[in-house]
Amino acid sequence: MQTDLPEDRLQADPPASTPLRVKAVEPVDLVSYVQHTLGFVPRNSITAITLAGRDLGAVLRCDWDPLLTDDGDALAGYARQVAGYLTADERADGSLVFLFRDPTGYPGPDDDHDGILADALDTELAAVGLPVQEAWLVSDGRLWHLDCPDLTACTAHGSAVARTETSALNTAFILEGSVVEDEPQAGGLPASADRMSPALQEAVRRLCGATVAAGARARWLQAWEQVLSGAGLPADPAARAGLLGGLMDVNLRDTLVAAASFTLPRAVSGAAWLQALPHEVAEALGASPREVDGVLYSSVLMATSRRSPDWDRIARLRTACEQLLSEAAGEPAAAARCLVAWVEWARGRGSVAGRIIEECRRSDPDYPLGQVLGEVIDRGILSGWASRRSTAWSATRRGRS
Repeated sequence: MQTDLPEDRLQADPPASTPLRVKAVEPVDLVSYVQHTLGFVPRNSITAITLAGRDLGAVLRCDWDPLLTDDGDALAGYARQVAGYLTADERADGSLVFLFRDPTGYPGPDDDHDGILADALDTELAAVGLPVQEAWLVSDGRLWHLDCPDLTACTAHGSAVARTETSALNTAFILEGSVVEDEPQAGGLPASADRMSPALQEAVRRLCGATVAAGARARWLQAWEQVLSGAGLPADPAARAGLLGGLMDVNLRDTLVAAASFTLPRAVSGAAWLQALPHEVAEALGASPREVDGVLYSSVLMATSRRSPDWDRIARLRTACEQLLSEAAGEPAAAARCLVAWVEWARGRGSVAGRIIEECRRSDPDYPLGQVLGEVIDRGILSGWASRRSTAWSATRRGRS
């Protein structure tokens, strides 16, 4: 029979005096929660939500091939992997499961695929202390209960998913600035230039190499700091080329990621402590090398820090890299494209990141960051930030991205 639906508490970092609380009353509210948390309507996916009592928590989306159920060992391993991801939410004590399936000639549940998969997930999630409270199929625009013993008692069985558009929860998300889009089918990024412009070649020459002065590196980071702080990209093409040119220096690139995630002083302090940048760069920017910042710096690329990143600054990094792509070529273009992919992966949008990485692999298959991110995504490794509600990218932050 149907269970009472849990009450949702979003961790969107609103002002302490005005916490955002919305209540899921019906299953369509949960579908709306999934859509707004992911930012798109999932297709052919398993989406699981952790529960902490009656509070909704992390949302995990995984690609799903219905033929997976034909191989028992593969199915068990897949369900075990999903359960393992959800255990990253340390407060969780239960779960909800939604199967999103494109219709294949039958509108409702198909016992040969849906039920088998739901049972496998139920077994593995129960084994890790996250028993499935409810399991639903979303197909052909309708919502189908997968574990209701008496369908006459499950009033939502077969209800229209379009009802999410008029739900109170959907309205609350929209008022907070959240937007739901169609699931991206490709990376969707601009094509890069065929060759480096003279300005970009000069920027690479000026910024990359062992003999580059500390002052030049500091000025490059300061120029990016203007972008990360909300000033936008400079209008001068040479200045824009300068932003791209420094991306060929791996240490400058990684320091930029750390600066976007936290602050520029902490990023250069950490880089200097780890000797990724000369101490003179940190000093030029008013920072001193500190071990604690070195630890924070080391956590950024794999998004493992317990400290929540600055998602607004990360969003500006993504926007700037996307906007600069058409002016980039060669390794700076590969770096900019991979940074966009990293942002999507850090946000928990592994499928979107994977499509962008495929573009990276086609354009520059030997670029090291693309290879590393590709392996992370191929192995299904979830961003540490995305796995914890205290650090995850929220729906309301997405509305400002």
